[in-house]
Formats: sequence, structure tokens, C-alpha cells
Amino acid sequence: MCELPLVPNGNKKHMTIIDKYHGKKSLTHFLLISATGNYSVLEVKPETGRIHQIRVHAAALGHPVVCDNLYGKEKPVMLSSIKRGWRGDPLEERPILARLGLHALEIKLPDGQIFSAPLARDMSALVKQMGKL
Repeated sequence: MCELPLVPNGNKKHMTIIDKYHGKKSLTHFLLISATGNYSVLEVKPETGRIHQIRVHAAALGHPVVCDNLYGKEKPVMLSSIKRGWRGDPLEERPILARLGLHALEIKLPDGQIFSAPLARDMSALVKQMGKL
């Protein structure tokens, strides 16, 4: 769980920052689903809806969202970075995931409607590879 107060920074990148004096109350729950090496799959439930809340809280806890160019490292996830003893050609290797590693599995609207979506192919491939290791 993370309860750090957040406020938009107003910079050119439209970042959000932690500000214990001027920030608004923010609460995010994190649940570890699986982990492999330096990567984890989490279930995240924000109770408040601040801009970039999940990304800022995850980074503040020392576990930024993968491929996050604002609050973490934009570096793509390569198979060689998660699989010990990988023997492929580094010049031929393509990223498993090269975009922000966030997915809204389910969204509940205030009127009670629920929308859900399956994992995209690239995220599903990464989770599958992690499960093999």
C-alpha cells in the first residue's frame, strides 16, 4: 500500500510529484502476483484517481513500471534480461515489451458499469515467459 500525497508538477512532461504539504490524498494497493529476476507482475488497485498515480507510487516504492520514460527507465524488456543462460544473437534480439507496462484489466465506473479487456499480445508474451522461468 502507498499513501503518498500527489500533485501535478506543471512541467513540460506533465509529471506528477509527491508533495506532503500541497499534495492531495492518494492511496494505491499493490498485490504481488508473480516475480522473475528484476520483474514482477502486480495487481494494483488505486482508491483515488490522481494523474499518473500508479506510476508515481510504484516508482516511489522503488519498483517503477517497466518501460516508463517518466518515472523509471524507458529500456525495453528483452528475453536476455530475464532468462539466465540466454544464448541468442544480441544483434537479432527483439524486445518482448517495448512500451509502458500498464494494463487496465477492469475499470469500474461510478454508475456501476464494468469494462474489462484481456492482456495485449506483448504483455501476455512477457507474463508467459516469466512463468517459464
